[in-house]
Amino acid sequence: MAKSLHQADSGQEPVFVFSCQSSGDSLLRSLLDSHPAIACPPGLDLGPLCRSLEIALESTLGKVSGTRTASEERLIVIDEIRAVIGRIMQPHGGSQEAELWCDSACNNLPHRDLLQAVFPRSRCICLYRNCLDTVAGLLQASRRRAETPLQADEVHSMARMWLERTGQVFVFQRRHSAQCLAVQYESLLADPPATLSSITAFLGLDPAAELPASQFQPSREEQAEGGPSLLKSIPADLLMKINRLMRSLGYPALQPSW
Repeated sequence: MAKSLHQADSGQEPVFVFSCQSSGDSLLRSLLDSHPAIACPPGLDLGPLCRSLEIALESTLGKVSGTRTASEERLIVIDEIRAVIGRIMQPHGGSQEAELWCDSACNNLPHRDLLQAVFPRSRCICLYRNCLDTVAGLLQASRRRAETPLQADEVHSMARMWLERTGQVFVFQRRHSAQCLAVQYESLLADPPATLSSITAFLGLDPAAELPASQFQPSREEQAEGGPSLLKSIPADLLMKINRLMRSLGYPALQPSW
């Protein structure tokens, strides 16, 4: 059942999930949306929308008066973006009420700083997954779209993408630590009740309202696991950088002899 938002300022305190692709965002979105106090519809992509609004408003509303300072024009643009998104999200759905709305789209990551400026009181779930398993999930999705032999440069490219995007999430988490909760996808699978309990506590929601995680299943990409054959396709210099980030995230380093 679709949900509507009943708090007057609910549009000012959304929840965003930041992650690399194939890191479990689909499963987490389903779990969050199943909580009666959270509206987390699929495919929102509010980050790109905010960016489009920013471009349009900077050339229009932000230039109405030539007497404003650049800072004043910026505040006007940010306030209007917030108002537009609030109007979009406020009437979300039917009769079931939700206290928070959440956007888990991976496309929001490049626009994380803009989203933070528009919604300075937002809370963010930083979702992480082991590099090789993420690469395996990305490859599985790629194989489903095009049945072509696996190329070593594909693994290299996807491992580099994991490093870049996961690194962006990690830097954002450290910069906004009071507003962020780190969640490992592996923990979500291994102990769903404990992980969901930490998420609802972070969001200030009643843990008694949680729904059993057992009724949700990860996608094929989210179930994929990487192995030694993938590791062999990652150059040593890239592997060193990946391992540095893996250790910072609490994962064991990937071993070339694995």
